Amino acid sequence: MISFFKKKSGMSLVEVIIASAIVLFLSVALISANLAYYKSSNSNVKTVKSIYLVEEGIENASFLMKSNWSASLTSDIIDQTYNRQFTIETVNRDANSDINQAGGTLDSNTKKLTVQVSYRDSSGTTTKSISTYVFKTND
Repeated sequence: MISFFKKKSGMSLVEVIIASAIVLFLSVALISANLAYYKSSNSNVKTVKSIYLVEEGIENASFLMKSNWSASLTSDIIDQTYNRQFTIETVNRDANSDINQAGGTLDSNTKKLTVQVSYRDSSGTTTKSISTYVFKTND
């Protein structure tokens, strides 16, 4: 018996469209994941650098203040991205010689040093700061 229907081999147009859609979907997913990774990585680099700049500021300012107790420190801008500010405050102590924020007797041998680094990122301004006490040494 002769068959009037020939068996077709190969892929139909519908199969090609479905395969193309799957490849396109996977490509978009990989590109999106890569962009999210890049943004996260870039944000982490800025955070780590800002923390390093705060620590560096504390070390440098403490050294400067110990060598020149009446030193004044100015703000600086680093890499046109990070704004570092220094704050020096007087310290008061209570009757037990504990540091007291609300009052007490002025301690002329101790100052509170705060270093603050701020930078702009995609979510707004981010600020990192550290405070420490610097003691006057009698050299």
